[in-house]
Order: sequence, then C-alpha cells, then structure tokens
Amino acid sequence: MSKYPDLKFTLRNTLLCVVSVTLYFTSVSDQSVAEVLFLDEHRKIRRVFAHYSC
Repeated sequence: MSKYPDLKFTLRNTLLCVVSVTLYFTSVSDQSVAEVLFLDEHRKIRRVFAHYSC
C-alpha cells in the first residue's frame, strides 16, 4: 500500500448474467478494468478473469 497511498477504485458499471458478474471500474492511474466473476450453482465465486486497458 505504500506504493499507492491514495489507492481507490471507481465502479463504472455492473453487468449481470446467469453464471457471471462483470464489474467495470477505473483503477490506478485512471486505468480501465473489467473483472468477470464466474459463479457456481451455490452462487459462490469460482473463477475470476481480469481485463486491463492497454
């Protein structure tokens, strides 16, 4: 945390599907990020893919 003392994330959008949730947000240095959280039959997170802007 010392590298980013003012670390914050700004949620831009939330996208829902039957087996996943995608969180679209702005991260460090105003970088866009989309995290896709895949859910199992008990609605527990089982896998996460993170996509970062280039």
